[in-house]
Formats: sequence, C-alpha cells, structure tokens
Amino acid sequence: MQRLLKEMEAVTGDSADLARCITEIDTHFGYWWCYQPASHHPGEAIEAMIHIAKAVADAEARNSGKTYVVGSAPFPESALYVFAADHPDSRNAAINIIFDCPAGGRPVRRREPQRTRH
Repeated sequence: MQRLLKEMEAVTGDSADLARCITEIDTHFGYWWCYQPASHHPGEAIEAMIHIAKAVADAEARNSGKTYVVGSAPFPESALYVFAADHPDSRNAAINIIFDCPAGGRPVRRREPQRTRH
C-alpha cells in the first residue's frame, strides 16, 4: 500500500492535495470510500487510484467478511468508489463496477464495467 501511495503522490505532486480528494465514511453497510480528482490532477492519477481502490476494497473484504466492489462514475464528475456489494450505491445506474473483491478470494476485474443489478 505504501508503494501505491508514493506512486500516487508522485503523480499528483502533493499528499495533502490527495487527502483532500478522498472521502471515507463508515455506513450501516460498511466502509465507503470515494476519490474525486482535483481538476489539476493528471489523467495518470485515476489509473494510480484504481490500484489503490482495489487494494482498499480487498483489505475491507478480508477484514469484514463481505464482498466489496470498486466502481467508477464518469459523469457529472469523475469519481472512484469502494463500498460493500450490499450498499445501495451498488444499484446506482451511474456507477460502473470495475472490480469485485470477495472476502475469501482475490479481486476479479469485470470484463466490461457493468452496473450491479439486484
């Protein structure tokens, strides 16, 4: 995880700037995490944050015993999300699920980003 954070800091240039772009909340459904890039973050920042989001989701899945997902929403503002698969956001049509992170397994990339359907 430290390597990923250093990589992200190198891309954005400032760890405090990065921290302002991340929101973390403990919800009734579990941990919820969101990264919304600042307008001056380069495109590489999203790519680096996908790796960080996957590591966060994998760790939360192992610690909680629940499946976590990594999702993205391109509009109206770009954002990456991590939340439990049973969270209401998993049914949000604007969020495309990129990775499933089961509690007892390794993260699995979806072939194409898809919305979770229930």
